[in-house]
Amino acid sequence: MVKRYPKEREEQKRQIIDLYLQCKDSLEIANAIGLSDGRVRQIVNKFKTEEINTANLIPESLQLYNVWNFQNRNTRYLG
Repeated sequence: MVKRYPKEREEQKRQIIDLYLQCKDSLEIANAIGLSDGRVRQIVNKFKTEEINTANLIPESLQLYNVWNFQNRNTRYLG
């Protein structure tokens, strides 16, 4: 078994999450990356439960932005 360096692991994780956000299933991702299907599912599940809120793993092209500016709203129209 080949040990990967932390930098390579992070890059691999980013690739897995990127493919997941492109709606690829775990088997497709596993074949593309070269990991087992189970390991890919572990990484994706961890991303969905823990890291989605704490890490900046979502590519900027897929991030959603809130365009509403409620701080500067005009209260004249509120009842």
